[in-house]
Amino acid sequence: MMMFHAGDLLILLTILLSILPTRVMSESTAYNIDDTNNNNINNNNPAIPIIDISALIEDSKTPSSQQQQQQLQAVANQIKAACQNIGFFVITNHGISQSTISELLESSKQFFDLPVDEKMMAATDDEVKYPYGYERSEMLERGKRLDDGGGDASADADAADANKQCKGEENTTPVQADAPDPKETYSIGPLLSPTGQPWRRYPPTVIRPPAMVSTHDAYYVAMEVLARNLLRGFAMALDLDDEGWFDDKFDEHQCALRTLNYPRLVIEDGSGSSSNNSGSGSRNNQSKQGVRIRAGAHTDYGAFTILYSGGPGLQVKKDDVDDNGDADSGWIDVPDVANAFIVNIGDMMRRWTNDVWVSTLHRVIAPENSDTSTDNGDAAGAEADADADADADADMATQVVERRQSVAFFVNANGDAVVEPIPTCVTETNPARYEAVTAGEYLMRKHLASMGKDI
Repeated sequence: MMMFHAGDLLILLTILLSILPTRVMSESTAYNIDDTNNNNINNNNPAIPIIDISALIEDSKTPSSQQQQQQLQAVANQIKAACQNIGFFVITNHGISQSTISELLESSKQFFDLPVDEKMMAATDDEVKYPYGYERSEMLERGKRLDDGGGDASADADAADANKQCKGEENTTPVQADAPDPKETYSIGPLLSPTGQPWRRYPPTVIRPPAMVSTHDAYYVAMEVLARNLLRGFAMALDLDDEGWFDDKFDEHQCALRTLNYPRLVIEDGSGSSSNNSGSGSRNNQSKQGVRIRAGAHTDYGAFTILYSGGPGLQVKKDDVDDNGDADSGWIDVPDVANAFIVNIGDMMRRWTNDVWVSTLHRVIAPENSDTSTDNGDAAGAEADADADADADADMATQVVERRQSVAFFVNANGDAVVEPIPTCVTETNPARYEAVTAGEYLMRKHLASMGKDI
């Protein structure tokens, strides 16, 4: 009988533990689409998880130990569950300093506070050649319809729905179909892309806030680092052999940084009228249930998005309609977590993963706790007036929706990257659903749709 000393057993155990994680990680098996037990996926409870990604951040700085690998795999499993189930998750311990965020928000505020005619000096004159700069005409819901192959037939119905008021009253000012969302944005792309993207442009010096260039540049670089770390986590979540599988597909990326300003709205007498500083002439959308829409329902069209939300109001919905055919119910509030980012999967990544990961419909609404005040006039006169009840019906109610700022970083692949179903996402029960397409062609078509232009 072979005998082992305690020291020999310890050495043998150490060897086994050192090779086991590597062996498990290197197995080239198909992505387990139906693994609902090991990854805590619950399709009946589409909650949006909050994931601590410190293991991803720390591992990028130092070589991985066995314990770090286990922590990384735990993070990857959480990402896998979130992307397969709801397509959204919140990340904490992401490595981005709060000063990088706050300084960008301040310089953006200074820009958006400029007169409209000055801001328009930063607008592009050609969406195809330079799809960045200032804009105030985005129509996300119409873009979604165009991209889905629908025309404008549903626009009138959408407009009619938007005319409904919080108290069920008819709107005295009809809403225009396909009016822009009540917001404005400013975007930049890569500093200089070897794939032919134009040089990054900023507003003319005469109108540009002093720190606008430095704050945007610093935030963009920070997001590039965070995106690379997340892509490594994605590769692990997709059971790919190489954690750097996405590296050569994003090394000449077309990522876009967009600051968003949702102006302060003052809505009087339920009429949908407003005052804001964007000069956009946009409508104050309302859904069937009287929810005030600030950004129409849409999906993002890149690989994924990293969002600093700037407060509550972001909602997601897994299905276009609920079981009763109602397209306006089933919305879930995304958690508003301090010093955190929201990550959501885009249409390109959904295509890349052969529909294993989901790109989820989302929108921005005015939070329910928006201030509301009522001007009841002279109370004493109302008591003396025999028609006091009638006068009360005509009282002016004012709802104030405060300003909201957010920052989105759209992670887009190289223009010449070929997007086709990832091998681990193709199985006998889930065969390839999409033909190969280049990322550049795909993104431009989606971008033009989001601007309300026919494809």
